[in-house]
Amino acid sequence: MLKIWFYILIILHEITNAAEISYNQPKLPSCPQWDPYGITFANETTVGSGPLDIFIDRNNTIYVTDEYNGEIEIWNVEDLVPKTIKLDDSFEPWGLFVTIDENIYVGSEPNKNVEKWTLNETRGTIAMNTFDSCPGMFVDIKNNIYCSLGESHKVIKQSLDNDSNIILVVAGNGSQGSANNMLNRPRGIFVTISFDLYVADCFNDRIQLFKSGQLNGITITESISTSSFNLLRPTGVFLDSDNYIYIVDNANHRIIGSRSTGFYCIAGCTSKPGSTSTHLDYPYAAVFDKFGNIFVTDQDNNRIQKFLLITNNSNSSPSIQSTYSSTLTENSQIFAPTDCGKLNYYYETIQVEVNESGCYNLVSKSGIDIYGYISEDYFKPIIPTENSFSHIGPFYANNQFKLETSLLINTKYILVVTTLNPNITGNFSVIATGPNHVIFNRINVSWSIQKIYSSQLPMNDQVFTRSGCQMFNYYYEAVKINVIESGYYIFTSNSTMNTYGFMYENDFNVFRHRKNLLLEDNTNGCNGQFKISIQLHTNTTYVFLVTTYHPNVTGNYSLLVFGPNNITLNPINNLPQVFQNEYSSALITTSREYGREKCQLANYYYEDIEMNVMISGSYTITSHSNINTFGYLYKDRFNPLKPLENSITRNDENCDNSQFQIVFDLYANSTYVLVVTTYFPNITGEFLISASGPKKINFNPIDIQTIYTSILTKDTQTYSRVCGRTQYYYETIEINVENSSIYRFDSNSSIIIYGYIYENNFNPFNPTDNLVTRSNYSCGGYEFQFTAYLHSNITYILVITTFHSNVQGPFSLIIYGSNNITLNRTINNRDECIVGDRCNSYTKGIGLTLDDILRNEIRRNTTINNQSFLIKISIALTIIIFVGGLINSILSLITFQNLELRKVGCGIYLLSSSITSLLTISMLTIKFWFVILTQINLSVNKSILQIGCISIESLLKVFVYADTWLNACVAVERAVNVSQGVRFNKNKSKRIARRISIILPLFVMITLIHEPIHRHLLEYTTEKYTSQQYDYSTNETNQDEINNNINDTDKYEMEYHILCVINYSRSVQDYNTAILFFHLVTPFIANLISAFYIVFGTARQRSITRTKQTYIRHILEQIIEHKQLIISPLILLILSMPRLIISLISGCVDVSNNPWLYLSGYFISFTPSMLIFVVFVFPSKLYMKTFKDSLQKWKRSIYS
Repeated sequence: MLKIWFYILIILHEITNAAEISYNQPKLPSCPQWDPYGITFANETTVGSGPLDIFIDRNNTIYVTDEYNGEIEIWNVEDLVPKTIKLDDSFEPWGLFVTIDENIYVGSEPNKNVEKWTLNETRGTIAMNTFDSCPGMFVDIKNNIYCSLGESHKVIKQSLDNDSNIILVVAGNGSQGSANNMLNRPRGIFVTISFDLYVADCFNDRIQLFKSGQLNGITITESISTSSFNLLRPTGVFLDSDNYIYIVDNANHRIIGSRSTGFYCIAGCTSKPGSTSTHLDYPYAAVFDKFGNIFVTDQDNNRIQKFLLITNNSNSSPSIQSTYSSTLTENSQIFAPTDCGKLNYYYETIQVEVNESGCYNLVSKSGIDIYGYISEDYFKPIIPTENSFSHIGPFYANNQFKLETSLLINTKYILVVTTLNPNITGNFSVIATGPNHVIFNRINVSWSIQKIYSSQLPMNDQVFTRSGCQMFNYYYEAVKINVIESGYYIFTSNSTMNTYGFMYENDFNVFRHRKNLLLEDNTNGCNGQFKISIQLHTNTTYVFLVTTYHPNVTGNYSLLVFGPNNITLNPINNLPQVFQNEYSSALITTSREYGREKCQLANYYYEDIEMNVMISGSYTITSHSNINTFGYLYKDRFNPLKPLENSITRNDENCDNSQFQIVFDLYANSTYVLVVTTYFPNITGEFLISASGPKKINFNPIDIQTIYTSILTKDTQTYSRVCGRTQYYYETIEINVENSSIYRFDSNSSIIIYGYIYENNFNPFNPTDNLVTRSNYSCGGYEFQFTAYLHSNITYILVITTFHSNVQGPFSLIIYGSNNITLNRTINNRDECIVGDRCNSYTKGIGLTLDDILRNEIRRNTTINNQSFLIKISIALTIIIFVGGLINSILSLITFQNLELRKVGCGIYLLSSSITSLLTISMLTIKFWFVILTQINLSVNKSILQIGCISIESLLKVFVYADTWLNACVAVERAVNVSQGVRFNKNKSKRIARRISIILPLFVMITLIHEPIHRHLLEYTTEKYTSQQYDYSTNETNQDEINNNINDTDKYEMEYHILCVINYSRSVQDYNTAILFFHLVTPFIANLISAFYIVFGTARQRSITRTKQTYIRHILEQIIEHKQLIISPLILLILSMPRLIISLISGCVDVSNNPWLYLSGYFISFTPSMLIFVVFVFPSKLYMKTFKDSLQKWKRSIYS
C-alpha cells in the first residue's frame, strides 16, 4: 500500500513539474480584440536590422534575436535599455527559446547548431548539432528541444536531459513537397503540453498539425483558404490557453487569429506592407506577453511592434437585442464571392455601428442558407474578402451564420449578407445581442468600370528583367496614372497572355523595379490575369506597369480600372534601355578557399571578380548554377581573412534554386569585387553570373599574376621586427604595377613568414614609416595573406621576413590581381645615420665624435694587447699628445708667470691660454680612455657612464673654444697696441685681460649649455648569430626544427650596447652649427685681421716719417718683421681645419671605411693646444729671453 502511494506521489510530482511552462498562453476574453494601432516597443537602434525571433517568459522578460549584430537583446519588466548577450562573431542568431530556468537556446544559421547561453556568460555551449539552419525552436515540458530545419524540410527533436545526442525526426521526411508527410522550408513551431506539434509550413502556405507520435500532418488552415484568408509564406504560429491558433502571415504582412466561428485579422489587416502604426512589413514572429498583448518582430521595418489587448470592452452575457430584417430579391446587387466566379450571388450591404464597445453576437435567421462577411470601413464587391476581418460562414443551426466578435464605438463596420448557393433569394433577419443597441443601416455599394485602356506588347517594345532571377526578357508597358478623387481603385487585366501588374508611386526605375513599388499581382485575377486593389490619392502621380508572367511573350491586353471616379492613363515611352551581359566560370578543387564568415574553417571554395561600370546606376547581379551559391559585394578590395571588411552587401537565396541576387547602385570610376562562393563548404560546380543595368558590367577575374620564389639564408639582411629581437632575416622586393588596382598577396612556405608593403622606401629602424599594409594575426592564428590597392605611378617595397627570429628557409610568394605586376629583388643598404635598433634608435646629426670613430674598432671584453692595430696606434698618439701638451703647457707657464710679461694684457692672455691648453690635452686624454675602457668593459656603472656622457665632451669643447678665443685676444691686444702706439695704456689692458680671462670661459659655457642638456645614453641590443644552414634540397628537413629554430649547431648571443648620443631638434641643431662656426671661425678672423692691421698700420706710420722708402717697401719690411703674427694664426687655422671639418661632416658617414683618416684628423685638430710655446714664445725674442731668465732663476733656486 505504501508503495502504491509512493508511486502516486511520484506521478503527481512529475505531472505538476511537467506542466510548468516558460512561455505565455493567456486566458483571453470570449471575443478578444487588439488595438490595430501598434506601439513601437523597440526600433532599429536597439534591435538592429531585420529582427527575427522573439520570446517572452512568464515574468514578461523579452528576448529578441538581433541577427545583424549577432546579439540577443533582453528587456526585464522595468528596463528601458536592454541587456545584451554578444554572441560569437559568426553566429547570426535565428530561432530562439528560453526555458523556465532561464537557459537561452538560440539557433545559428551559418554554424548549423543550437547553443545554450545565459545572461552572465560570455560563451555558449553547443546543445544540439542540427547540420542546418534552425529558424524555429521550442522546448516542451519534458525538456525535449525541437528545431525546424529550413533547408532540410523537416522538424527534429533531441532530449536535453541526457548526453545521448539522439536526434528524432518528428515532422517531414527531408524532401521538399506538399504531401501530408512533407514540408517545404518550415519556420516557426509550437508544441502543446499534449506534445502536439504545430508547424508554419512556410513555402507550402499552410499550418500543419502533427499529433503526438504521428508523421502525417493535418492542414488546420483549410478553412482559411475556403474563406479566402489565403496564407502567404507563414513564418510563425502560437496558441492561447484555449488552444486557439494565431499565425504570422509573413508575405501578407498581417497577424491572424481564430475563434470558434472562424479566422479573423488582428493586425496589419490591409495585407499591404507599410511602416505606419497599422501596418507591418514582412513580420516574422509573434508571441503573447502575460497580459495577452501581442509582440511582433516587424522584420523589414526593423522594429518590434506591441499590439495591446483591449480590456475595457464588456464580456458580460449579452442582454440587449437588436434586429435587422430584409429580403434578397432578383433586383438585389450581385457579385462573385470567389475570384473568377460567376456574378450570380445576390447580396446586401448593411452598415453596422454600436453605441458601446463590447462583445456582440450576430446571428442570421432565414429560410435560405445564409453566408456573410464583416469588414471594417469599406467593402469591395469585386474583391469581397479584402479588408474582411472575419468571415461568418454557415456554421450555426440550419445553415445560418453566427459571429461572436468585439465591436468598437465610433467605428463603421460593413456587414455583407449573401447566400451559400448562387441565384437564391429570400427573406432574412440578423439578430444582434450585446451590451447595448446595434444600429443597422442598409447601404448601396456598387463599383463600375471607370476606364478601359487597351494596348499591346510588341516584339520591339521595351524589355526588362521582371523577376531579376532569370536571364530572360520581359516586354512591358508603363502607364502614368492620376486620379481626380481619392479612394480605392481596382486594376485588372483582360488578355490571352498571362499578365503581371505592378503599381508604383511617383516613378518606375527599370533597373530597380522594386523601388517605389506599392503592390504587384499576377494571380488574383481570373485566367492568369492580375487584379490589384489600392487606395489612390489626388496630387500624387502613380505608374502602372503591365508585363507578362512568362518571358518573351507578346500580345494584346486591356487594363480595366474600377473606382469611385474617372482616372487618366498616359503611356510612358522614354524609359532607358536595359543592357545585359554574363560571366561564367567554375569552382573546382584547386580554387582558392577561405572561411566564409570570420574565423570559420577555410573550406569554402570561392572566386573573386573585379567589376567596373562605365555609367553609374542601379545594377542587378544574379547567379545561375546547380549548386547553392552565395554572393558578396565589396568596395575596392576583398580580404579573405577579414570577410566583413569593405563589405557592401551579400545574398544567398533571393532567387529560386538557392541562387543569389544582388541589386545595388554601382558608380563609375569605382572598383567593386564580387565574391562567388557556396552556401555549404567543400562544394564545387559551374556557375553563371548575369548582370543587367544601364550599361554592361566589366568582369575581370582576379587571377594569379606572378609567383616569386626565394630563400632567407644566414647571409640575408637582418633587422629588428620586434622590439628586443634584432635577428629577423628579411628580403626586400620592389613592386611596380601597370595599372592601378587591388592585389592580394599569399605565400607558400615551410616557415612562417610575415609580410609588409611600404610606399617608396623601407626604413628598418622605423618600420612604421610609409607602411601601407601588413600581415595580420586573427581568430587565434596567424595568416600571411593581405590585400592592397597599388597605384601605377608609385613604387612599393614588399618586405618578406619571418614571424619568429633567427629562422631561415625558402618561400614562394603568390600574387593575385586583375593586371600585371613586376617584382625585382633589392638590397636595402644600411643607413649609417641610425644607431641602435627599432625600439631604441638614434639618428645622427652633423659632426663626428671620438665615440663614432672608435666604436666599431674596439674589441669587447679583451685586453689592450688584443686590440686592433688602430686602437694601439691611437693609444700611442694620445700618450704623445698628452706628453707633448704637458711639456708645452709647463714651458709656457714658466714663461708667462713672469710679472713683467703680465703687466700687459698679452701676458695674461697667454698665461690663461697655457692653462686652458693643459686642461684641453688632459680632457682629451680622459675622453679617449673613457671611450676605450667603457667600450671594452660594459660592466661599468651606468651612473658613471651618464656623468661621463654629459660632462666630458662638453668640458672638452669649453676648453678648446676658450683656448682659441684667448689666442684671438692676444692678436687683438697687439693690434690695439700698434694702433694706439705711445698712448697705449698698459694698466687698462691688464684690467681688461683679467676680466676677459674670467668672463670668457663662462661665456663659452653659456653658449654650449644646450649640449649637456641634450646628451643621454642609448641602450640597445644586437644578436650575433651563427648557424649551420639547413639543407632544403632533401625531403628530410624537420618542419618543427625549421619553424622553432631547434638545432644543436645554431648559436646566437645577445650583445648589449650603450652609447652616448645627442639629440637636437631642428632649431637647436641650427643653433649648434652657428655656435660651432662662431667659436672656430671668428677667432681665426680676429687673428688674421689683427695681424694685417699690425703690418699695414705700422707700415703706414713709418711711411709718414720715413719718406725715402715707398709704402710697399715698408709693408714688406713689416711682414718680414712680424711674420710670426701672420704665420701663427694661419698655422692655428690649418691645424684647426680638421676639427671644423669633423664637426660639420655628416654623422651618416661610414667611418669604418677610412678609420685612419678620421682618427688622424681628429688628433691633428688638438695640436694647437700643444703648440702655445712653439707659436707664441719661440718666435718672440722678448718671450724667449724671459723664458731663459725664468729657467735660469728656477735652476738657481734649485741649486741654492
